[in-house]
Formats: sequence, C-alpha cells, structure tokens
Amino acid sequence: MKGSDKPARPADATPPPQQSVDAMYGVLPPSEQKMRVWAQSLSEIEDAESSQREWSAEHFAKWLAAPQAGTLGGIPVVVLTRAEAGYGSDLDVPAAQLEKERKEGQAKLTQLSTNSKQIVVHAGHNMELEKPDDVAAAIRQVVEAVRYHARL
Repeated sequence: MKGSDKPARPADATPPPQQSVDAMYGVLPPSEQKMRVWAQSLSEIEDAESSQREWSAEHFAKWLAAPQAGTLGGIPVVVLTRAEAGYGSDLDVPAAQLEKERKEGQAKLTQLSTNSKQIVVHAGHNMELEKPDDVAAAIRQVVEAVRYHARL
C-alpha cells in the first residue's frame, strides 16, 4: 500500500484500533493480509455489499424471465462451482431445494456461451483462497482458448 492510498488523518488523532484479518485470509502473504485489513475497514466496502443485496433479486428476476442461452456467443467461459454449498437447516427454504436451485443456476451459466465448461471445485465460497491452483488452472484455460481461438 502506498502512503497516498491511506486516508488523511490529523496529526493529533489517535490511531485506529488494530483489526485482525479473517482466518480464511491467513493463507495470504503478510503484505496482502495487511492490505485486506485496510480494505475491510473502508465503509465503501459495506456500501458496495449492501447495494448488491438491493439489486440482486431484481437483476436475477429479469435474467430468468428471458432466454439467455448463447448471449455471449462463442466467448470462452469457465464456470467454477463449489461442490457443496453447505446450506444449514435453519433457513426458511429447505437446504435440498436451495442446493438444487444453486446447481441449476450454475449449469445455466454455462449456457451463456457456446464455448463453455463447468468445473466443480471442492472448496467453499472463497475458492481462490482455498484452491488457488484450481482457480489459476481455470484462468489459464480461458486465456489459452482466447489466445488460440480454441474450444474449452
């Protein structure tokens, strides 16, 4: 982090309390953990998360109302899907139904392009931290497909 990235603070201000990084980010190098702690302290992060919650239902309702298959043409698309979502039994909707809908939604994403594939990753929501090699391999596949005009 550059000094210019840090918010200005009066010289007589007390330093903010030290935050710790979430355990899942413990796999990152110390400099990246420090950047994560800084980023999660920004109010804009929570604002972005909240705004996503506000538009998501409307966005998905529109998306599901019209056929989307093939709208991306032949652009290479890899859909990385968690093997299990891990829904709890304390929800208003049965976990089995949520899991079925999640898998159907992931499969629909592969239909957006005529050059796509789905890869099931045995990881949680933050698969880039839990299985970085799998995520990097998928990115390489897309890059190669674009570079050589190849099928996935």
